[in-house]
Amino acid sequence: MTFKAIKPQIEDMKAKGPEPEFKEQPDQESRQSAIMWSYNWYSYICDKKQAKKWIVQWLTTNSHTTLLKSFSSIKDSWIPQTAAWLVRMQEAGLELTAKETSYILDATERAITSNNENKEDSVNEEKTITNRPNIQEIMIERAHEAAGDIDEVWDTYVSGDIKASEKPKIQQFLAAKNVLAQHVTIIKDQWIKHQKEIQDAVIGTDADLSEGYSCYTKTQQKNMINYCAAIIAELDAYHQSKKAKVGVRRKKAVSPEKQVSKLKLLRKFEEFKLETVDPTRILTASELWVYNTKNRKLQYYVADEYSKTFTVKGASILGYDTNKSSQKTLRKPADTLKELRGAGKPDSRKLFDTLKTTSIAVNGRFNENLIIIKAT
Repeated sequence: MTFKAIKPQIEDMKAKGPEPEFKEQPDQESRQSAIMWSYNWYSYICDKKQAKKWIVQWLTTNSHTTLLKSFSSIKDSWIPQTAAWLVRMQEAGLELTAKETSYILDATERAITSNNENKEDSVNEEKTITNRPNIQEIMIERAHEAAGDIDEVWDTYVSGDIKASEKPKIQQFLAAKNVLAQHVTIIKDQWIKHQKEIQDAVIGTDADLSEGYSCYTKTQQKNMINYCAAIIAELDAYHQSKKAKVGVRRKKAVSPEKQVSKLKLLRKFEEFKLETVDPTRILTASELWVYNTKNRKLQYYVADEYSKTFTVKGASILGYDTNKSSQKTLRKPADTLKELRGAGKPDSRKLFDTLKTTSIAVNGRFNENLIIIKAT
């Protein structure tokens, strides 16, 4: 079949140029960048309806009859666009690897599963007396749309190098759709199930799953498990933050002093002549520096893009970005803390980055060994 390139509108052509074609196969060094540019082009020019059409054509051409029948009826919100862009690149002349072909099939199967498992939440238009959906149906549909956006983040990740250092940022999609706290579970359950599926493949408890994921190395499979865990952590962080915001709106205004009254802290640390800053400043801060006097770890918290500032609930802080927040052991705590207290925000970040010790995750819980160094 002769390849017929898409003709973008004039403004789109000026912005992105013509559709990418692969008249010659790119070498190994330039292949990934050529594919990423193509992803960007199709995401800008094309929509999910076009993406679905390409996958249907690919399934037909490759005689995947069973998948074709199920995939043809799924909702557009579940279309795996990254897989569709790969299909289109193949039409444009790119020779797909076995891993990429396997990824298209895997993404298609996951889209079918996600669509089928959420049918009970869809509006049955034939049986509905009125065409106007109620507010509950609208909010559930928004959760599904956000789930589709998160799937695209996953698709981009697994079609790349699948590195351990990559972290997802998905709270922006949930906030953009204003997904309610009670609907986060709709999305979270899918990712818990997907994570377990990969875990079973790694352990070898399911031979079919092990074979299906055999196109990935063991390291990549473990990175995928950790990436799923990071997505689940992002969903939990949004859920907690959303619940906290809703709780504040429904109850009477609580004074800052009362909000932090249960926060466990060390008020003074005589060895380094430290005194904790007023804990109420946490509530208006976007960055927080806390020192653990027991294990010499410096904790650095950054408020997430949705919350903007931290929230205190009991003996924990909420609303921090799990990707940007971490803690490191101080080798010379007295010198480092002295320098930190006198530094501004940019210099404080640089100081933390220069620490050579291993960075590990924070959990937001406070205890009697912690002293607040700065809240800005």
